[in-house]
Amino acid sequence: QTLLNGLEKNNVCAIVDFSLIIFDECHHTCKNHPYNVIMQHYLGVKHGPSVPLSQIVGLTASVGVGENKSLQGAIDHVLMLCANMDSCVISTVQRNLSELAQFVPIAQHSTWASPCNLIHTVGRRRADPFADIIKDIMAKVEDLLLSLNLPEKERGTQQYEQWVIKVQREGSMISIPDKELEQKFLQKYNDALFINEDTRAKDAMNYLEKFFHRENVFLTELVTCKREMLPSFSEKLHDLQSCLNNPENENPKLLKLEEILRDEYQMNAATKSILFVKTRAISEAMESWINEIKTELPHLKPSKLIGRAKSKHHEGMTLNQQSGAVDEFREEQGSNLLIATSVADEGLDIQRCNLVLLYDYVGNVIKSVQTRGRGRAENSKCMLITTLKGGLAEKEKVNLLMEKVMYTAIENVQKLDPVTRAKKMEGLQKATLSSAEFQRMLQRFKKTEEDIYFLHCIKCKELVCKSSDIRLVENTHYTVISSAFMELVDHKPHQKPMSFDGISKIGKIHHKTCTKDWGITAIYKSLKLPIIKIQSFIFKKENSNVHIVLNKWKDFPGIIAVFSFEEIGQIGENVLSAE
Repeated sequence: QTLLNGLEKNNVCAIVDFSLIIFDECHHTCKNHPYNVIMQHYLGVKHGPSVPLSQIVGLTASVGVGENKSLQGAIDHVLMLCANMDSCVISTVQRNLSELAQFVPIAQHSTWASPCNLIHTVGRRRADPFADIIKDIMAKVEDLLLSLNLPEKERGTQQYEQWVIKVQREGSMISIPDKELEQKFLQKYNDALFINEDTRAKDAMNYLEKFFHRENVFLTELVTCKREMLPSFSEKLHDLQSCLNNPENENPKLLKLEEILRDEYQMNAATKSILFVKTRAISEAMESWINEIKTELPHLKPSKLIGRAKSKHHEGMTLNQQSGAVDEFREEQGSNLLIATSVADEGLDIQRCNLVLLYDYVGNVIKSVQTRGRGRAENSKCMLITTLKGGLAEKEKVNLLMEKVMYTAIENVQKLDPVTRAKKMEGLQKATLSSAEFQRMLQRFKKTEEDIYFLHCIKCKELVCKSSDIRLVENTHYTVISSAFMELVDHKPHQKPMSFDGISKIGKIHHKTCTKDWGITAIYKSLKLPIIKIQSFIFKKENSNVHIVLNKWKDFPGIIAVFSFEEIGQIGENVLSAE
């Protein structure tokens, strides 16, 4: 991304200034990934006037098959990746395949029943009273949102989570008093159902309690101040708590995981395993569960590895914390069980790791190969633990089939004569460049709308500024040059100040009235500027009933002027006018 930013802002003279560029995990060189955009700069030079070109090297364990289900589709995908990388050679292991298979389990050389691809399926709980109670509470909260007239989805699913997000978006664009809390609670209850499904009711309850504390509303106080929102919550607290330690509600997946851990570490006390889980919340719950069963499995020394990005309700790990967790796992006497999210899918190289556990964790062909490849020790194993009716066991079997198709596709491309392959790649490259230019033209066309939009706070709906008050800084950030806007803002120091893209982040800005997070305060060339985030506002078109809520500034239909130092003197005179 740093290289791409330099190319886009002309801080780097040209892509060909580099004699050699190495792309690790080069299977990402597709669509709008920074790798692919960098290579489009390269291809633009290649298909222009003749100049010396950089040497391009790509490294990956799996090129994938894209969305294809046929051999020809997989061949086309491999050719497209070669064209994007301008790769005239695909180098794979040809000799010593048997030795490779001892360290890198490959579907081409194994079957589903082999130790490297064990699939353990278990049934669901016979009864799940905790989930039933939570769903009943959710139904009562949903009754308060019927005015949005949106379809209800099955609770405890990703589809339901998407429905809640849609409710939040629709609710933000119309004035519905006191609905934000209801929507937030639905999302948290749905998260709790996910946690309960994968771990324990106890962990799901802990998650909800932490959420209430983060909102500065304790359980007992919540019922008092929002009795109309959760009419049965206080009545259900005792019932929920009675579910927490009921042995009849034990999770079959956890029991199977405990059995596997016991067997594997008894067979080999030096076992080092990575346990992949879907979310940070589940990683926390899993760590708590493992620490509690250490009396029965005292040999376990768990640690956790999650991403750096901070989500709404989960702090990420710092780079030092991540490095510390990996180093501890790498040490012979250090941690022997690393609980990890997708951050460990790629690039983690631990020679002693001999067991990879996928806990309801299945993706596409690339993810299947990458996660299995974290087992670096000789004769390492990879096991999937999932439910019978979840569909993930079948999905993983399809992945293993398509992995074999992928290797066949690679062999087919390798067998193409160089002239034929070069001709195919040239055609694909020119089509890519034409498509990229067309998209740039469309983007310029989209930005011809000169209409003014009024920005309203997404939480309290107060008018805060106009789109004509917004300026683009360094082609990346958006500031407001309205003095009236600044009067609405409350400034607080940033907990993690840092510098990036030519600005220094020093503070946070919130709406004085409703405390909604509007963005950050930054220093740009000795000026202190508010940098706003688009998700915090509703855009209402002038003289129209059109309302839009956006996630990215590139989707804003109007024109944003570029920041100019000449306008600084106008800030004091720029007054926000009422609609």
